[in-house]
Amino acid sequence: MSWRAFEPICMVTDHPSALIVSGDRWPDLAAFRAAAAAAPRTLTVGNVGLRGIWHQHAAAMEEALGVELRHVPYEGGSGPQLAAILGGEVDAIVSSLPAAMSYVRGGALRVLAVMS
Repeated sequence: MSWRAFEPICMVTDHPSALIVSGDRWPDLAAFRAAAAAAPRTLTVGNVGLRGIWHQHAAAMEEALGVELRHVPYEGGSGPQLAAILGGEVDAIVSSLPAAMSYVRGGALRVLAVMS
């Protein structure tokens, strides 16, 4: 089911989500896009449950970039996603930007895009 099949009925969140990768991987969104385009459905992106708001952001980002990613759902908010990206379990996450900022500031993670 496409993210376009959903019709918004209210604002769910007022803080941005972000495409976040390990600090030592892709230097920018163009490099991430090139890697994803070269190997469709190979790169993994973690999010909080399928069809949730961050999954919707990831799906819209995929469409805008013209790539296909493998979605990996995590329950329990940003914590499990952050553990997965920091542990190398997934290639990227779409998660709460505020939750990841301490790791971004410390250089462990890198923000490639911000979505709202």
